[in-house]
Amino acid sequence: MDTIVVGQPANFKVGPPAAYAKSAVLTAHRRSDRISNWLCTLRERSGWQIAAVALANKNARILWALMTKGEAFDANHLSIKPGMSSQQT
Repeated sequence: MDTIVVGQPANFKVGPPAAYAKSAVLTAHRRSDRISNWLCTLRERSGWQIAAVALANKNARILWALMTKGEAFDANHLSIKPGMSSQQT
């Protein structure tokens, strides 16, 4: 089922999220950012289907964190595990 986007022409539709995740996984080798590198490695280990689900999970967690903390997205953010100092990572 397609979704109509508000503010766009009536014939402009957004496809299912799975199609975008699949596309991102299958074309990750063309990009050199951190997430694309991670996707390529994961795809080689687990297959494109698992990588697509993992990407959707990662995106959902990023969006949840942004919405709950009210901060701007930082593509270079590295999380620190609880109990570890920044010098241990």
